[in-house]
Amino acid sequence: MPHLLLIGLSHRTAPVALRERVHRSGAALTDALRAWVSLLGVSEAAMVSTCNRVEVLLAVSEVEAARRAVLERWAADSDLSADDLATNTYTYADAEAVAHVMEVAAGLDSLVLGETQILGQLADALRAAQAAQTAGTLTQRLMMTALHTGKRTRTETHITHGARSVASAAAHAALHAVHGLNCPLIVILGAGEMGQGAARALKGRGGVRIVLVNRTDERAERAAALIGVESHPWARLHDALAAADAVIAATGAQTAVLTADDMADLMARRPGRPLTVVDIAVPRAVEPVELPGLTLQDIDGLRAALDHADTVRQTEAVRAAELCAAAADDFMRWLGQREAVPAIIALRQYAHRLAESAVEAALGQHISDEHRQRAHRAARRTVNQLLHAPTLTLKSSSAARFDPEQAASWAQALHSALGQP
Repeated sequence: MPHLLLIGLSHRTAPVALRERVHRSGAALTDALRAWVSLLGVSEAAMVSTCNRVEVLLAVSEVEAARRAVLERWAADSDLSADDLATNTYTYADAEAVAHVMEVAAGLDSLVLGETQILGQLADALRAAQAAQTAGTLTQRLMMTALHTGKRTRTETHITHGARSVASAAAHAALHAVHGLNCPLIVILGAGEMGQGAARALKGRGGVRIVLVNRTDERAERAAALIGVESHPWARLHDALAAADAVIAATGAQTAVLTADDMADLMARRPGRPLTVVDIAVPRAVEPVELPGLTLQDIDGLRAALDHADTVRQTEAVRAAELCAAAADDFMRWLGQREAVPAIIALRQYAHRLAESAVEAALGQHISDEHRQRAHRAARRTVNQLLHAPTLTLKSSSAARFDPEQAASWAQALHSALGQP
């Protein structure tokens, strides 16, 4: 019987420099998912890969063996040692894994308490696993339940009250850097979800000039027109940066788009004019570098700008956690009942065979077909009546105290007792 296994890194356990090395997207994500399900004992895989967390959700036959195999493969593909990766990861199995996924969906484990972007990221992760054909019954059911729970917590509680997304926190940091300047220019690199979120947050504050720059000029133009800001072609990126008072980098590239040499050349073009770059991309869009006048803040550095102490949200987080716990319990009950079904079916089949044999032995050969059928129907009704309460008890017991190892042992013992293979 399969176990659920989750292995992850987040802003709580690993720096961005490590998270960006194990981050996967696009074709690299598909390759990673298929590589993991090719490992012995791994039957399903999905991966949530965001700026704040990278988590792998798996269905496995044995937890510790699968954990070691996945970490070794993941580390090798990331040019890391398995020990280094293991040191910065957390592992949850079965009920703990289910509870964690629910809390992630609710925004309880996010850098910004109650943030909403994680729901879209979870949905993307599920679609990617389905496209790679690595999602199965357990991972799909769990992720769909988590998405429903995440939506419910935001509908039934006020956990999003006053919450800011990472994008809006980046906008806040950029605005702080240009405070006091007359109509400052803030350049946003990237026209994806994060870049557009930052542009909207800046637009809502007013008093600043906002320019979107993206590798695909058409995408930048469409996003800029939708939000009501300017766009510049990628070919003029360095001109835009030279004129900027602050920069928000939110690209989706797998490598840095601005190297240390690029930043040195940029600062040389603007002597006496400081520049703040808020890099919320993972992997980082700007190579780490120390230069006079340059303030480079990555996503981990935004923590000081985020308000985790909001009384309303902290209070509502307790209610959200209760909803998550209830959803996790419901999922584990479903899982327990699902695992109990094969053994229950075997028990019922065996009982019906015994009853039918007893009826035939009692009836003998000299009896009409009508009476024979009546006797068998009566025997079936009796068996069903006798097994109804035990079946409900077995299902309830399995769901309430579900443990995959115990369930597998119980099912095997029952099958053996009943003479099943």
